[in-house]
Amino acid sequence: GEKITLPASNLLHIGADQAWALGFDGKGIVVGSIDTGVHYTHEALLRSYRGNLGDGVFNHNYHWWDAVSSQDEPCDDHGHGSHVVGVMVGARKPGEEIGVAPGASWVACKAIQEDGNGQGTDFIKCGQFMIAPTNLEGTNPNPNLRPHVINNSWGDCGKKYDDWYEGVIDAWQAAGIYPVFANGNSSNCGYDVPPGLNTVSNPARSPQVTAVGS
Repeated sequence: GEKITLPASNLLHIGADQAWALGFDGKGIVVGSIDTGVHYTHEALLRSYRGNLGDGVFNHNYHWWDAVSSQDEPCDDHGHGSHVVGVMVGARKPGEEIGVAPGASWVACKAIQEDGNGQGTDFIKCGQFMIAPTNLEGTNPNPNLRPHVINNSWGDCGKKYDDWYEGVIDAWQAAGIYPVFANGNSSNCGYDVPPGLNTVSNPARSPQVTAVGS
């Protein structure tokens, strides 16, 4: 592949390289993604997939669940989920890191459809999978394999607090999982750019989560 000059400017901008120099690159941490899925064979995502056993051998049990289309291996028919996981942990090889925590590994659950929309029931199913991952048949849950932090780059367009996902967040908190949600997408909701006041989405409005906007 082409030569990549790293760290990229976005990582330098947030001081990721300084954190790495102190020994904090995500090693030993598992991040979860509830999104459109993941292209797990992508060169920047392959090494950090927890289901990658090495030498071309994979085990998707407990590392992947598809609440939308029941695919037995990680897939992404939209692209957003792969993008998000790349931002978190992407790295083609040592020295070619593109993610903030390239030492971490990832697991994922697909709750968002190809058109970018998602059903509340699928988000809840993925929330349950994250707290107690299962095999591909959806049985034998093992909470010991839960991720440490879960990224949720999704939300509604509501302009007031809605607690519809609070039960899932409560369970994550009780299990010691750190929940992160997107503040909202102005383009998806028809807001001005930049969005004005009172445009933080749910579940990002929850007082129990870290909400992130750009």
